[in-house]
Parts: sequence; structure tokens; C-alpha cells
Amino acid sequence: MKERRFLHFAIAIMMLFTVLFQNEAVILAASTQSTTVVNSNKQFIQCIYKNMLAKEKKFAIKYSGDWHDLKADNLDEVLNKVYAIDNKNTSDDFDYLKENIESYLLNMSSNGVATILTFTVNYRETKSQIAKVNNKVKKVIKSMKLGEQSDYHKVKKIHDYIVNLVNYDQTYSKYTAYNALFNKSSVCEGYALLFYKMATEAGVSCRIVTSDNHAWNIVRLGEKWYHIDVTWDDPISEKPVLRYDYFLKGSKTMAKTHTLSGMFTTKTFSRLYPISTSNYSK
Repeated sequence: MKERRFLHFAIAIMMLFTVLFQNEAVILAASTQSTTVVNSNKQFIQCIYKNMLAKEKKFAIKYSGDWHDLKADNLDEVLNKVYAIDNKNTSDDFDYLKENIESYLLNMSSNGVATILTFTVNYRETKSQIAKVNNKVKKVIKSMKLGEQSDYHKVKKIHDYIVNLVNYDQTYSKYTAYNALFNKSSVCEGYALLFYKMATEAGVSCRIVTSDNHAWNIVRLGEKWYHIDVTWDDPISEKPVLRYDYFLKGSKTMAKTHTLSGMFTTKTFSRLYPISTSNYSK
């Protein structure tokens, strides 16, 4: 599976001199864009979150303290804190936000007293596309009467809906839930994003997990979490195929074909999301 997208990352920081971060030149220069003022690292994270959730393509933040306090030279660490925000009033953040960021650029300018940080972000889905996804998902869930079902039956109905709707994108150009839902075609990310969106909206705890080149989901049923790979349950064929080879599998079974990235095998992740070693049994 070669569909997993690579996130292109660049930082340009401009001032009076050039510094080096992890063998990558970071240039400092001035910015003139209007800004939102923040006074702490927490406000900084919240401001980025708010702008990304609104799908702002360019936004600026002003900080009057020492810019090193923001740890902006490690943008991956900063954005991981943004992606960790999980507001229960929306399914547009958390994993859905993270997997919809295509690329990002940070310019930082300082006069020695205050620093202006200007973000340029490219998103895979537009604001209007996400609105259409949310509207459609709510209608589909309502028509399925998922609110009356057990979590197991919610997961199964969502799994079947996506497998029957979506065809795997062999052009490797469609990555989003919007593509899966409206173009009826996507690579693994679109499958996983649509499943995450529908499961979350249906009240089922869900995450998107990845390997080096693949994305799928885990869901919580009872006290344990289970793997579910909607993409691999939808094999490429001339006739539609619905199968359950990767439906609610435990780690022993899944490890035979899927290798989780390191971030999903840490002690912290395992404590928060204890994946069952055995397959789900009703």
C-alpha cells in the first residue's frame, strides 16, 4: 500500500541572522501581517487550533515574551499539541484535523521585543467540503437509526456503508472523507477519515492509526479497543465485495499484516487505548 501521504514541512524564521536547527537553515526576517496577540504557550496552541479548525490558510500570532518559550523551533511538537485537542462538540478536530493537514510553513519575525509568527497551511479539505461532509454524515446516521443501536452494530453498519459506497482510488490522488463520500473513491486515508467521522458522530470512540504507508482505525467496544481496516475489507475487484477479514481484530491477528507506527506503540498510548490482543467476540 503506497497511498500514505508525506507531510512536507518547512520553517523559515527571519531576523538579522541565520541560525541552524537540526541541520536545517532557519532564516529570520520581518513580517507585516495583522496578528492575534497571545501571552502564553497555552494561548498560542489554542490560537493555532482555532485558525486551523476554521481552515484559515494564513494567520499570524504575536507574542511579546521570549519566542523560545513557545518552542516554535520544534513545530512538530507544537502541532502535536494542537492535534491532541479533542473538543467533544465537534468531530472536525483531533485525528480528523491532523490527517487533513497537507503541508505547513512558519515564518517568524522579531524586533527583539515581540515576535510575530505567521503560519501558512494547506488543507486537504476545504471549509465548505467539511461542512458538506458533516451535513451528509448526520443525514446518513439518522437514516440508519444508529442512536438506537449498540456500539457493535453502529460499527458494523458504518463499516458496511463505507465498503459498499467507496471504491479504492487507483490514481492515488484522493485522500479525504469528502472524496470517499461524494466522489465515492479514495485511498486508505479517505476510508479511515470517513469511518472516524461517522463513528465519532454516532458516539463510538474511534482513532485513526497508521503504519509507514497505510491508515486504518481502532474503536472501543467495552473496555478494550479493536482494529478495523475498512480499506482492506474493500478489495479491488470487478464486482463489489463486502468482507470482514479486518473487522474488530485484536493485536495478535492484526500484527500479521499491519505494523503500527512507533507513536501508537508507546506505553502512554497503550495505557490510554488498550488494544485487545484477541479478536472481538459478541
